[in-house]
Amino acid sequence: MSRKRIIGLGIGLVLLVSALALGKGWRMYYDRKRPNFTGPVEVFVRPGTPVDSVLQDLLRSGGVRNPASLRRALSTVDTVCPGHYTLTARDPS
Repeated sequence: MSRKRIIGLGIGLVLLVSALALGKGWRMYYDRKRPNFTGPVEVFVRPGTPVDSVLQDLLRSGGVRNPASLRRALSTVDTVCPGHYTLTARDPS
């Protein structure tokens, strides 16, 4: 393999990794800056309710703007405290 070809493959690999990192960074920025709900959404969490069930209830409410963002946010949560929650759309600035 020629030296030019190796350098070209190295540059291509660096560009690919950079594009993937940029995409992930944009998704994180977007998730934090844009409200995920179109309006107030109420959810009731009973004791022992799994996080996945809470997620499904929120998605069924119809007020979720970006389901993928909500899934990412709840993917780091192990348990949800029981209670009545009202989630609202707000401008994070």
